[in-house]
Amino acid sequence: MSSRAQAGLLEARRRVRLHVTSLRRDLRLAVVAVAGRLGVRGYRLAAVLHGGDLDDLFWIPPDRISTLVRRRKPKPVLGPGFLTDAASWEDDGIEDLSASKTARTIDQLFVQGLHYEETGQYKRMRRAVASYRRGEIRDPARKGAYWCRSFRDIDEYFAILLRACSDIERNGYMTQQALRRTRPADSRGAHDEILVSIASDGSPVLRNAGTHRLLIAQHLGVPEVPVRVMTIDRSWAHRNLTARGRPLTRQLTDALRTPTVRPAGARAANDPRLSAS
Repeated sequence: MSSRAQAGLLEARRRVRLHVTSLRRDLRLAVVAVAGRLGVRGYRLAAVLHGGDLDDLFWIPPDRISTLVRRRKPKPVLGPGFLTDAASWEDDGIEDLSASKTARTIDQLFVQGLHYEETGQYKRMRRAVASYRRGEIRDPARKGAYWCRSFRDIDEYFAILLRACSDIERNGYMTQQALRRTRPADSRGAHDEILVSIASDGSPVLRNAGTHRLLIAQHLGVPEVPVRVMTIDRSWAHRNLTARGRPLTRQLTDALRTPTVRPAGARAANDPRLSAS
């Protein structure tokens, strides 16, 4: 093949690639438009078509997460990657992570050096389990006992928590799937990861799962932790999809890793109370 023919072939391939890229962009915008009429599941479809599986884990600096959703009552989880109006979960109230009860537990254990039986969390869990064993409540988890149904369970819960801190400090942060392979007794399941929602400004907000592990990672200065995105604000997704035409998963990666500008006076996740003395 002559050099002129080769050059012509390369140019033809370049034009085809540009055309395909343009078609993909148009398809993405069309899917977003249709999804807006289909509601949440339509947006889930749009998200998947926009560049991958939102069940994937995103590795981000733990200090990117400084707030959490304070749920007054359990709400059904539809599954990861659903796009909703942020108000649907912001109505539950947004709490400063460093001011949460869990942050106080981490501070008491790893900064103050208290025995776990001296922590407020242990006392709450013990009261909840005692009420459960007396038949006063059906589900001690709703009173803060997590999966514990006996006092021995509470001891095992804190043993796992203390081992988690020691292991993260020694070996780094592992996914639950990796932990399940090496120490299955310390894992609550392969999908029990840190869960976040994406707010209207693109910032991650903790969704009441993996809180202890996240705070331990912040306390130890771990560079990155895996998170699973459960819900995404619809206006943020639509605004970014239509304006940029890039896969949603790529934009999520950018948003999760880029610090959000917050109002002056707002406290960051790395509150001094969580710093090692």
